[in-house]
Amino acid sequence: MDLHHDHPAPRPRRLRRRPGRTPAALLRRVGLALAAAFALSAVAVPASAEEDTPLRCTMAVTGKGSDGRLLTGPLSCTSFPITREAGAALDGAAGLRAVTLATHYTGPNYTGSALTITGSGCDGSWLNMPAGWVDVISSTRSYCTVVHYDYFYLGGAVGVTYSPGGNLLTFDNRTNSAEYL
Repeated sequence: MDLHHDHPAPRPRRLRRRPGRTPAALLRRVGLALAAAFALSAVAVPASAEEDTPLRCTMAVTGKGSDGRLLTGPLSCTSFPITREAGAALDGAAGLRAVTLATHYTGPNYTGSALTITGSGCDGSWLNMPAGWVDVISSTRSYCTVVHYDYFYLGGAVGVTYSPGGNLLTFDNRTNSAEYL
């Protein structure tokens, strides 16, 4: 039996790359996806505590539904620098027209952008946070006890701030709805 064959050695197989599957093409696609995600994440979010000019927003209560849900007017926002002291002064000024139920802040210790809810009193009424104010609240100032909910319509886990308010600590950036007691 002849162990030596006169066959040519097999040629190595050439790997064929499909169009768009090269490492450079994949990196381009990943880069574009990350850029798109970053651009979308910046839409409709209030100014954060790190920015120079946070937003100062107000929303007035116009009525109350049969389920206790607050009916509100339009969200009105202006942009100017704000300090804790200026925020406290503005909270008092808002009380001249109506009671300030709460002022919610995007930063700890009453810093960053602020959303002031004005209404008639702390009577167990509630609201879903408006667009741009979902999952961004870090501290709340209020003479009410404010129950912050993880989901809309008073659902999910809760975090509570008692008068005169404070930081949300473990509930930071989780508020979707709030109840004013």
